Amino acid sequence: NDSYYATTPNFHAFSRAEKDINNSLKKVLVIIPGSEIYYFNQPHIDGNRTYSAIIDYYINDSFELLSNKLMELDIDYIFFESELIKQQIYFGLRKIIENSSTEINNYTSKVVKNRLTGKTITMQLTLVELNHD
Repeated sequence: NDSYYATTPNFHAFSRAEKDINNSLKKVLVIIPGSEIYYFNQPHIDGNRTYSAIIDYYINDSFELLSNKLMELDIDYIFFESELIKQQIYFGLRKIIENSSTEINNYTSKVVKNRLTGKTITMQLTLVELNHD
C-alpha cells in the first residue's frame, strides 16, 4: 500500500489533513489541482474553478459575496495548494483566508514518482479553519 500511495498525488497530505480535522461532519472546500478530493471521508466541495459548478469565482468576486456563499454552503475548512491560490481568480478567496481563517497546518506533498510524467512533484498544501464570527 505505501509504495502505491507514494505515487498517488497528495494522498498522505490528505490523510494528515483528515486527522487534523478529526470530525467527519465538517465540510471542506478543496482547491488543489487534480481529483484527489475522493480521499476525504468528510463532506467536501471541489473548488477548482475548472470543474466546480458550485462556486463561481467570477460572480462571487468580492470578499462579502464569497463569504456569504461559503456560509451558505456551511464550509468549515479550506484546503488549498499555495501556488494555485495565487491565481487572479482566487483574489476574494485569498482575502477570506487572510482575514477570516485560522491556519491549522501546512503539508508538503511530495509525489515520489508521478505515474503520468515520471517526475517528482512537490506541492505546498495548507489547511485553514474558517472563523464564522
